[in-house]
Amino acid sequence: MATPMDWVDAAAIALLRAQGGRSSFLDGAGTPVHALRMPGKGTAPPVLLLHGLGSQATDYIGVIAGIVPHCSEVIALDMPGHGLSPAPPAGMDPAVVREVALSAFDALETPPLVVFGNSLGGLTAIRLALLRPQRVRGLMLASPAGAPMDDEAFAALLAGFQYPDHQSALRFVDRFTRVSPWARHAFAWGVRQRMNRAAVRDFLGRIGPGDLLDSADLAGIGVPVHVVWGGRDEVLPRAHVDYFRASLPAHAVVEVEERFGHAPYVDDPVGFPRMIAAFAARCAA
Repeated sequence: MATPMDWVDAAAIALLRAQGGRSSFLDGAGTPVHALRMPGKGTAPPVLLLHGLGSQATDYIGVIAGIVPHCSEVIALDMPGHGLSPAPPAGMDPAVVREVALSAFDALETPPLVVFGNSLGGLTAIRLALLRPQRVRGLMLASPAGAPMDDEAFAALLAGFQYPDHQSALRFVDRFTRVSPWARHAFAWGVRQRMNRAAVRDFLGRIGPGDLLDSADLAGIGVPVHVVWGGRDEVLPRAHVDYFRASLPAHAVVEVEERFGHAPYVDDPVGFPRMIAAFAARCAA
């Protein structure tokens, strides 16, 4: 049975199509990967949007609209097991998910892209830049995941993604962003729906500290990097921003923006897409 969220997502895709965009599938190593694509009206490089755990491409509809006037194309992917992208047949092992995402990235027939990633999408964006440096023009990251953690700290982080009831989901919303009281409950309902999907739970059961970043890798990133960390972000430890500041190359810009939570495009749906577009323009220059 379709949920209210399913209808909202369908409406978002229909709106995108009505404005000249398209919804299609890429081959991700034999697993279909859903993509939303909107032709741009600007001269900056194409932008690829990568969402975090439990999110999906339709969450970026507003971001797409804000970037389109400035860039040649905007693309948002549903990561494996999210949105309209099925889980790989082998399950949601992080190595398999990375392989599928990389294969889908290779299937994009575009000039080199500016890649934006939030949370787990930020970790994916970094992996793409490391594995396909010739295909990436720049990285913009919002509270990216991937900072190394020991077993105890990682287990504590995963415990924060358990939502057995509405109250636990509300507590997550309060750590994620600040919304009005009525929106807070709707947001919490959506969190439980998204995060309790079988594919998401499978992924959380398989990921471990060994799937996180290596500082030696980060130092080799040659493209422009801009990290925005939400000062009100309580999903990831604040100390993680220090890891990225210390490990990324000297040309990377790492800033803490106190008005943002974990997902800046939720907190500032007009201004933050403009920040992404401005970064893409700088990458072109």
